[in-house]
Order: sequence, then structure tokens, then C-alpha cells
Amino acid sequence: MLYTIEVDLDYDNHPHNEVHDIWNRLRRVLLAAGFHSDGRRFTINLPPTKARQLARRSMERLEHNLCKESRSLYRYVREFYGYPTTCADNLLLPPACAIEVHHDA
Repeated sequence: MLYTIEVDLDYDNHPHNEVHDIWNRLRRVLLAAGFHSDGRRFTINLPPTKARQLARRSMERLEHNLCKESRSLYRYVREFYGYPTTCADNLLLPPACAIEVHHDA
């Protein structure tokens, strides 16, 4: 089952270059853990419980490294969500009931 982790960082209250550095580091740890990147969303083919644990461990690893620099990851994170990808709807696409398929014989 595909599971999605979505991260929103606080660009409004911190210098852009600092948040961008955090984003790059966060992206690297999630990719190294096996997630695939799609913008600010990261997906992985694992059951929800395992995916959440892996995402949290990845965040904790980055937090530990940032603490050595007297920084905190959680100062920059505004939202950190996880959900089964099957629950997501792309609202830019028409609803499935509006799609018609015709077959010419």
C-alpha cells in the first residue's frame, strides 16, 4: 500500500535560506530511508504503521544532527502529515464519474 508523508515548512517566519537548507536535508533523509519525492510529498510502498515509524525515525535522525548545530528541525516544521495515498484526490482532475470511455467496435 502506498503511503504519503507531507511536510510543510515555515517559510513565513524564518529566513528563506535557513528553511531551504532544512528542506534539502529533510528531503535527503527521507529519500535515503526509501521514500520517493513528489514536491513536498513523499511516498513509500509500506503499510501505514511502518511508513509512519520510518518517517518519524528519519525526522528524529535529522533533529539529532541539527541539535549538534544548536538548531531544531521542529522550529521549522509547520505541518507533518501522513496518510494512505488512496485517500488523496487530485482536485485538478475531473471527478471519476465525469470521465467517459467509448469503445468503437
